Order: sequence, then structure tokens, then C-alpha cells
Amino acid sequence: MVTHNLVPHGSDIPVTRENRFKYVYLMMDFKLNRRIIDKLNAFCKGFHSIIPVSYLKLFTEDEIQKLISGTSSTINVAEWKKYTKYVGGFKPSSKMIRMFWKVVENMPEKEKSLLMRFVTSCPRQPLMGFKYMEPPFTISKVESVKDSKLPSAQTC
Repeated sequence: MVTHNLVPHGSDIPVTRENRFKYVYLMMDFKLNRRIIDKLNAFCKGFHSIIPVSYLKLFTEDEIQKLISGTSSTINVAEWKKYTKYVGGFKPSSKMIRMFWKVVENMPEKEKSLLMRFVTSCPRQPLMGFKYMEPPFTISKVESVKDSKLPSAQTC
């Protein structure tokens, strides 16, 4: 077991009714901030090596979110289809692929957004469009003995 003192000599201080709120606050601070500070600093260093802080100051939080994640506009299924990659024997004309896109086209926008979130971890289409999605959305056929494999999905 690893012990982290939240305050100097904290392991010697029992949690009581009187100090429980302070303990909860200190524990939250540790788990949400102090425990990850080295990782956060490394991320920031890498991020700022690509996008200098001076550039980030030109944008609001919402604008940066849109630049990274795209806009909340409707998902362009025709463009998504056009730039999808097919492997393992699938083609855009394959019956299974045509059925898949028919289902996607008929989904309400909320469900398309949920599918996009499942695929990319972001509910919106790429800011510059599917043409520039990296890696491209890919549908792969997996060989198996007939009726022995259920459908599966892989997002990484």
C-alpha cells in the first residue's frame, strides 16, 4: 500500500467528525490535481511545443474546442461515406455496407452524434471534414466460421 500525506504528517492525524470536510477537500485536491501534476505538465509542454501559448491567447475556450473537435453542425453522412476506407474484402457496394449506411442515414441526429462519439470520442464530425480525418474511418471484414462470431467493433 502506498501512502501520500495530504498535509505534513497526515498519516498520524485521524479523520474525525470535526476534520472530515477538510480531509475530503484535501483528498479531492490530491486525486484531481496533485497526483497528475507531472503528467499534466508534460502534456502542456508537448501541446505548447505545437501551439505556442501566444496563439492560444487569441481564442476563447469555445473557439479552441471548435478548432479541436469541430462544430456541432449536423453530420454529413454522404461525405462520411465518401471518405470511409474499406478493408478485408468490403467495398462500398457490398450489401452489408449499403445496409450499414442506410441505417446511419436514417438515424436521428442525436444517434449519429452518439455513433460519431463511439468512433472518434467526439460527437461532432471533424472540423475540416471527413477527408482530413486521421486515421480515416475504416470498416473491416473479419473472416470467421459462419454463425460462430457476433458483430464486433474496435475504436482504437
